[in-house]
Amino acid sequence: MSTPVGVSITEKLLPFVILDRLSIRDGNDEQVVVKELCSALTFCEASEKRVPHSERQKVVKTILDVIDVLQYWNEKENES
Repeated sequence: MSTPVGVSITEKLLPFVILDRLSIRDGNDEQVVVKELCSALTFCEASEKRVPHSERQKVVKTILDVIDVLQYWNEKENES
């Protein structure tokens, strides 16, 4: 999935996967999703040396984009 097309597909599918896990209403799944998102946004010093800055920026942008999509979907759902 490291090709541009693969990355694009992954970015589009990620909000659906997260929403699917959160829709089950299982507190454990919700905790796992939140933990994974926080983990993706947390870079310890050891990992910073292994992960290039540009890649860390992509991770942060992707997570924020997912949050935006989920908020948009929530707003649309509440309007209905």
